[in-house]
Parts: sequence; C-alpha cells; structure tokens
Amino acid sequence: MNIDIKQRGAFYTPDDLADFMCKIAIKRDTSHVLEPSYGDGLFIKHLQKHKKNFHIDAVEIDFETFQESKKNLKNVNLINEDFLSLRKKKEYNLIIGNPPFVRTRNLPKEQKEIAQKIYKEDLGLRSHSDPSSWLLFIYKSFSFLKRGGTLCFVLPFDMTFVSYAAPLWNDIFNNFGKIDVYHSKRRYFPEILQDTIVLKLSKYGGQSSSLNYFIFEDSFKGNSRNKNISKEPILKKQKPFKYALLTEDFFEIERKIKNKLYRLGDRIDFHIGYVSGNKNYFHPQEEIINRFKLSEENFIETLAEPKAIKRTGIYTSNIEPEQMSKLFYPVNQTNEANKYIQFGEDNKFHTRKKTSSRNPWYLTPLVQVPDFILSTFKDSPILLDNDARYIATNSFLCGYIKKNDLLSQSITKNSLISGWYSSLTKLFFELEIHSLGGGRMVIIPGEICNVRVPTISNINNEFLQKLDKKLYNDNLLEAVELTDRVILNKLLRLNTKEIDIIKDNLSILNYWRNPG
Repeated sequence: MNIDIKQRGAFYTPDDLADFMCKIAIKRDTSHVLEPSYGDGLFIKHLQKHKKNFHIDAVEIDFETFQESKKNLKNVNLINEDFLSLRKKKEYNLIIGNPPFVRTRNLPKEQKEIAQKIYKEDLGLRSHSDPSSWLLFIYKSFSFLKRGGTLCFVLPFDMTFVSYAAPLWNDIFNNFGKIDVYHSKRRYFPEILQDTIVLKLSKYGGQSSSLNYFIFEDSFKGNSRNKNISKEPILKKQKPFKYALLTEDFFEIERKIKNKLYRLGDRIDFHIGYVSGNKNYFHPQEEIINRFKLSEENFIETLAEPKAIKRTGIYTSNIEPEQMSKLFYPVNQTNEANKYIQFGEDNKFHTRKKTSSRNPWYLTPLVQVPDFILSTFKDSPILLDNDARYIATNSFLCGYIKKNDLLSQSITKNSLISGWYSSLTKLFFELEIHSLGGGRMVIIPGEICNVRVPTISNINNEFLQKLDKKLYNDNLLEAVELTDRVILNKLLRLNTKEIDIIKDNLSILNYWRNPG
C-alpha cells in the first residue's frame, strides 16, 4: 500500500458504492455539487452519469492526483487544495464523497495544525484531542450547504459509538430534517477491514428527533430492513445501532429478566494493569537477573503475557509457575538492586516518558492486586478469580469490587465468574465492546463497565468445579452449555426456547462483527 495514501487516509471508493450513494443523494433540484476529496474521480463520473446539467466543484489535496485527474475529468471545476482550508465562495445543494479515514495525529504537520485549530478553536470542541479527519470534513461541509441541501458521505461504523462523535450527532439532529444511515454486511474497504456506513443528511436547516437505519444483509444492491432510532440513545452512547440488529423476541426476554441483571460498572471498577515504561528493563530475562545477582526480594510475581492465562480454568492459582513473569520492584534496596538501578540510569532509562515523572523512577506506579483479571483481546474473554493475588500488566484489565458500596459487597467473586460464560453475558459483551479491523474485539474499561451480567446467589461449588475443569481443558463450548443450563435455565428460569433465542441473537452480532 502506498504509504502516502495510507497516511492521508485516502482509500478509494468501490464503484458500486459510489453509484449507490449518487442514486440516493441526487434530487431533481440538485444544481450545484461539491466533492471535497475526489481522489480517483469516481464520484464525479457517477454524478455525471446520473444527471447531466449541474455544476460540480471537486477538491483534492494531493498535487500529483490533481494533475493526473485533469486529463480524464471533464466539465468539472477541479481545485487543488486542502478542503479543511478551503474558503467558502458558494453554497451547494449536495455535498458527496468519501472523506479521509485518518486520525489527525497521523497527518503531516501543516495539515495536523489546521485540523486541530478547526476542532478546538473554530468548533470549540474539547472532548477529544485527536479526532478523525472525517469528523472535521462533516463539520466543514455544513458551512457549504444550501438551506434544504443534502450531505452524503461514506464513513466508518465507529461514528455510531465513539465518544468524540456525540457532539456531532447532536448537531446533526439539530440541523437536518431527515437522517438516513445505510449499513451493509459487505466490507467495501477490505484493505483496511473497515466496517462502514453511508450517512445521508437531508433538509439542511431543519430538525429531527430520530433517524432511519437501513440494514442490508449483503451489499447495497440487495434487500434491506428499516429500523427507526431515536436520538436519545445515540447521544447517550448506548450502542443503539447494534441493538437494532437484534430480534424483537430477544427484547421480550430482556424485559422479563431486567431486574435480575446488573451493570458491571455499578459494582466493579475496571482499570488497565500497570505500565512499567520499559518492558525489557522492568521484566528482565534470567540472563540479566543472574548477571546482576538479583534476588527474589527485588521482584513481584506478575502476569505479563496473555498466553499465560490460556487453559487456566477460572482461577489464577491454576497458572503454571513458568508462565509467570517478574516485575523489578526494589522496595528494600539491596546492593545488587542498586547496581541494577545504576545500570538503568547509565542507559538513560530514567529519562523516558513513562519513567521521568516517577519518584523514584524505578518503582512502577499503580501496582495493585485486583479481584479479577480479564483478557483484553479476545472474542470470548477470559475472566479469572485472582485467588493467587497476582498483579498484572496493561496487557490485561483488572477488576476491583467496589469497597464502599453496599450493592457491590453483595457480589462475590464466584457469582460473577458463574454468570460470565453464559450465552447471555456473551451477547451483552458483543453489544457493548467494539472491534478492530477484521472483527477482533478490544476491551476497554469504559465499555466493559456497560456489560450486564446475571445477579446470582447461592452458587453451587460442584458447578464451579465443573466449569473450572472445562475451561482448564479448553472446552469453551461445553463451559457455555453448562453455564446456560445452570445459570440461565435453573436460576434465571429461562426455558430452552428463550435460551435458543439468546444464542440466535448472539450469532447475529457475531455475523455482523466478522468480515464478510
């Protein structure tokens, strides 16, 4: 992939996607059109194919692309400029295109400064220091629209849930009379595995209280189903676009057991594990330990690698000793530890970004023993009862039962572990946790706290022993079946049909998350 194209986020639009967008966006009275990042000119060609007599202004920041396009694009006003710096000279009925999918931190210095100025000074937004360029393109486009005009962009699905898009959604509802979101199962940008939507905003100058969500099981050429989503759950970042994929019979079950569920964040605090600041220094190999003659009192046993918790059952005490790592943490400094600290200073390890603000620099902060340890990159995340009282690096999430909350005190380690591997908890996990390109899940504290789990008491030790054994032997499917049978059926009193409905909806979410 051309690195310059990647840095600019210039991933060109597939032909059938550009055609679909032009079909839904062009109206009878469309007379003036703006394409703010025309790239290979595909939108221009489809615009001209669908309608002949209108004026098109097209902007492209890359000079070589601009020069080459002049040979092939006719009857269009081509502009070689950064759209974010473009001065307004006219207004348009339609603004259409594929804005760059790139965070401002990855832009060249001059473009980055322009983007940050727009975000912080012109828009007065403070909630995020590193917004994506597509967000700024949308805001910039508002000022170029005629009253009653339409904006139609292909955008990352991330727009439906990221925190920094919430102010944008509020402005969209307050400034457009009609909002349509089109979501296809097909990945139109396979080179970046980016799940996308088409956002069409119409009747600029109006207001809306909801939007239309069109869900296509295949490409945009196929059939779709339509859901109406009100603005409140969008502005509250409640993942309504994911919930819209579910069937109505699941919501009946959800209402039935609503009072038997609790939100994790209400009773447990989740944080990433500690950050050492220099993995090789603070987790030295045996060769280094022997060279400096460092003793056990200079270290704390720690979980540092995700592979360490594979096939561990439900307890950290099951982890094999050879899977553990050592964190250099010299509370009682020996002569050998002082020599190792001096070695670190000789190599300027104390001047690095993470270590320079510490006092002393060689003691890693936030070294705490959590109640739970959770894997962060996993479709079915491993949750462990930290009965061995280990600490963990930022390769894991650490959970702490809230100590000053009466409700939290009713949650035992066993109760959370018992419900964690059920199909119901896995479904709520799919709803709340976002995925990276390619469908890989990544767990962050702000999202895991929204996952709901069953409220359970009187846990049978025999059940926990069976669950531990199945997970220790890597039999996840059997562990889920066991948990569904004991927790969902016997304790939540869900029948077989209802459990099957939960499983079906879990499959729906899994289907949409994975590339297709």
